Amino acid sequence: MGAFVCVLPFVLIIILVIGAVLLRIAVQITNQVVGNKPSSSNTQFGYQSESYGTSRGMLDESNPFAVPQVQTIAADVSLGTGVPTPDFGRACLIVFVNGLANFAVGVVLGLVMGGGEARILSQLLGIGVSIFVYQNMLPTTLGRAALVWLFQFLIVVAIVIVIVVILLMTGVALR
Repeated sequence: MGAFVCVLPFVLIIILVIGAVLLRIAVQITNQVVGNKPSSSNTQFGYQSESYGTSRGMLDESNPFAVPQVQTIAADVSLGTGVPTPDFGRACLIVFVNGLANFAVGVVLGLVMGGGEARILSQLLGIGVSIFVYQNMLPTTLGRAALVWLFQFLIVVAIVIVIVVILLMTGVALR
């Protein structure tokens, strides 16, 4: 039991790091597919995007005494900018919150339903919970959050396939 308690923090850190890297890659792929790429000159509030987390003033060049018009986060989301790429720490936080939310859903369903049905329903609800977490913590639209989840899932499937092929080719899986 003592070894488990000592090893658990390191395992959680490794899971968070891998999850954060996968999330950042999935966001970048989503932005390439959607065709909207936020610029990456500002890292305020944990996003590598100029348009999120800041208020940008737009000046009227013809009138030097004009009051700058402020464009806020909500305006940028509605203008169709891409999903903001979270910095590494923010991506770790998103992965952690996502894991906690999915764990809570699994525990509640396990207590209420129990058995195999709870596992299947927990997996299906976990997709929705993940998309909800991505939508609110990235911030983005529901459709783009679903794309981030889909690309993250496809990346994990591709990694698993590569590992299985490598194990089969080396003969480790046949022993």
